[in-house]
Amino acid sequence: MKNMLNLNIWREIKASKARFFSVLGLIALAVFVFVGLKSTPEDMRNTVREVYTEQNLADAKLSMPTNDGFTNDEKDKIKQQKDVDKVEYSYQTDAKIHGHKQALRLISTPDTLSTMEIRSGKMPTQANEIALGEQLSDNYKIGDTIKLTDNNDKQLDTLEGEEFKVTGFVRSAQFMRRHNLGSTKMATGQLDGFAVTSPDAFTGSENVAQLSYNNVHGAAYSNEYEHQVRENTDNMQKVVNGLAKDRRTDLKNDIDKQVKDAQAQKQELETTVQAAQGTPMASQAQAGLDEINEKIDEANASKASIDQLEYTAETRHGFSPGYTEFGGDSDRVGELSNSFPIFFFAVALMVSFVTMQRMADVKRTEVGTLRALGYSGAQSLKEFIVYSVLVATLGTVVGTAIGIFILPQRIFEAFGSNFYTNSVSIGIMWWPILVSYGLALLSTVFPAVHTTYRDMREQAATQMLPKPPANGTRILLERWTGLWSKLSFFNKVTLRNILRNKVRMWMTILGVAGSIALLITGFGIRDSLNKLVPLQYEQIVHYDVVGLYNANASDAERDDYHQAIDEDKNVKRSTDIHMDSMNVSVKGQQSDSQVQLMVPEDNKQFDKYLTLRDYKTGQALDLQDDSAVVTEKLAKLKGLEVGDKLTVSNAKGEEHQVKIGAIAEMYTGHNVVMNATYYEKVFDEKPDANASLIRLDNRSNSAMRDMAEKLNQEDAAVSALQSGSIRNDIDTVLTSLNQVVLIIIIAAGLLAFTVLFTLTNINVSERIKELSTLKVLGFYPKEVLGYIYRETASLTALGILIGFGFGYVVHAYLMSVVMPENTMSVPGVTLINLGISTLIIVLFALIVMWLMARKINRVDMLGALK
Repeated sequence: MKNMLNLNIWREIKASKARFFSVLGLIALAVFVFVGLKSTPEDMRNTVREVYTEQNLADAKLSMPTNDGFTNDEKDKIKQQKDVDKVEYSYQTDAKIHGHKQALRLISTPDTLSTMEIRSGKMPTQANEIALGEQLSDNYKIGDTIKLTDNNDKQLDTLEGEEFKVTGFVRSAQFMRRHNLGSTKMATGQLDGFAVTSPDAFTGSENVAQLSYNNVHGAAYSNEYEHQVRENTDNMQKVVNGLAKDRRTDLKNDIDKQVKDAQAQKQELETTVQAAQGTPMASQAQAGLDEINEKIDEANASKASIDQLEYTAETRHGFSPGYTEFGGDSDRVGELSNSFPIFFFAVALMVSFVTMQRMADVKRTEVGTLRALGYSGAQSLKEFIVYSVLVATLGTVVGTAIGIFILPQRIFEAFGSNFYTNSVSIGIMWWPILVSYGLALLSTVFPAVHTTYRDMREQAATQMLPKPPANGTRILLERWTGLWSKLSFFNKVTLRNILRNKVRMWMTILGVAGSIALLITGFGIRDSLNKLVPLQYEQIVHYDVVGLYNANASDAERDDYHQAIDEDKNVKRSTDIHMDSMNVSVKGQQSDSQVQLMVPEDNKQFDKYLTLRDYKTGQALDLQDDSAVVTEKLAKLKGLEVGDKLTVSNAKGEEHQVKIGAIAEMYTGHNVVMNATYYEKVFDEKPDANASLIRLDNRSNSAMRDMAEKLNQEDAAVSALQSGSIRNDIDTVLTSLNQVVLIIIIAAGLLAFTVLFTLTNINVSERIKELSTLKVLGFYPKEVLGYIYRETASLTALGILIGFGFGYVVHAYLMSVVMPENTMSVPGVTLINLGISTLIIVLFALIVMWLMARKINRVDMLGALK
């Protein structure tokens, strides 16, 4: 008897291959998306964590903008901080690669903190040797000579020499990005790479300190680690603020002493000149007097630069280009894994549930026969249990295998292409697998066993009989006699069949609606991403280059800087503003959000460079004397409305309250814009212009680089930012997201096809007798097919319409979680999107109908009617 039961189970699987593999496919797709997306973020983090551990990446970095370096007293005070475990000092300077529009950051060979991986060649040991970062591996080879200079092709005062021999190429966790490693005063204002050389190659003293802390726990990117490091570094910033203040005081005192001594010499020389009037000695004394006057003027002028001397303390989010971005990429995948699989699982498991429930209804008489033959209730249920467990297990295994080993690899390739790191480290997270398996069993075993067990309450003889059909009832539409009488016979039959079998009706509608909603979401995300850059840089941001200069530079140096802009024939117009970088803390975010504060000198001309318009109405915004304009994403992150106050902090950690007067549309970056009057109220000082917004006639990337390089050659220059470079960075992130979206679209398409096939197959399989009866009665083959197809087409059409609404909601929600923290989503559900998604569903429906037509035409009518 046992063998007969097992044989019956395998016969059932063989006889219902379409049902078995369609349910298996649904479960596999759902598990693939859920397990894969849940595994990917941790795999991504673990991959780079291995690199951080191997290279012993520092927890924080201290730096100062001078090659005078840290004094011994300062080093002692830093080491004495209770949370500091180890401090290592090194040299750092930026340089231009002679003959190229490229800039690199040159650092001295690290000891034990933030070490590097040698990719080829060897580390430099001599003062004239250098190892380049991988970013420059396409431009140079081992044995080449590279010349490093300042912007005017002169030797840097921070280096002993100019020419270096390339000994190898290295990889550093400090410089993970492949492109744009940060801003600099050199070349075009953008760091193109980094390099390492011997400490003997530098002049002055060490100006960088790498720190590790003794009280941090947890892995990189964990809340435990990030919170503690941030707290330690904030405390360290307060310490170095005090050191910088003392250093400024000491430097000014030294200058005052030098000036006092020089003035004493000046008085002596003046006396000599007066006494020796008309003699050769008087001429010598006058020359010395002129030299001393020049030194006094230089000393007094240097006080302005001393006022700008600040020390900075940064966590990895600040000193490691790529650390934040990579963590953000993994977070976005994590957010996607918390939402997208839910919709996927809901559709797949709902259809699986109904499919297994219908299987149990169809097999009702067989179970009754087994009971009548003397099989126990458990034995009668065995077929359903084995069938359900087998399909759930195989579906989970297939979905898990693809989800663990393929999806993380594909997503990592999409995001990892922007970074230098190892290949993805595949790990197994068991809880998503167990949850998936549990849901798969629930959607297969439960409906089949529950339905069969309910029927087994009847006598075996009763259960052997087919389930009596539901009592015939008139549908509501039949009461509308005027309309009902005008419908054809087939239309009446179609409406009756649809409305009388409400479970099948709703499953088809919801299955199609869920599938097209996922397609709309995938295409909508793609369209939103593709619209973002053109919308931002064609309608809102109009400047091409931001030239940052030293507000405390001499009048002559600032005049030269502006003259370089005015004389450039490619400059269409320019205006000066005060620009400053502020920080805003955001709840739930591991690092502060960076905000650009902008204060225009000419409010009336500012809209030619940046369009400020209300994010709801699109109306132009004016700058008020009692409030500021903030951008939309920043307001949403902080949960602020017009009239609320925003707390911003500067590099020293000093906090200021800014009242929000309006919220402006902006798609990338966080901005706070205010006029000079309100700035003075908030910061208790007048804004000094320190940046020029420049619009070019030729707006190509090469023209922007030329302009940036020209500005950086001026003595007053600090740096130059190019909108083209920012656009490229955004495009890089969006390209990676687009590749992930492509995976979503493919998965959603497969789900849509499987859902349509499964539901249509159930409909046809359950109504073989009905269709055979129509054939026997003389209906033509096309009429028999239309009998089923009209129902499928009607329900599919209704599902598509409902799916439009679902798709809009799901798209809006997912766009809110997958975008970077400083980027706003753009509406992406367009008519083209809806049309493409609908076309895919219709195409799948036609393919399914073709497959079902073959099945119906092969039906043995007499055999089906027995």
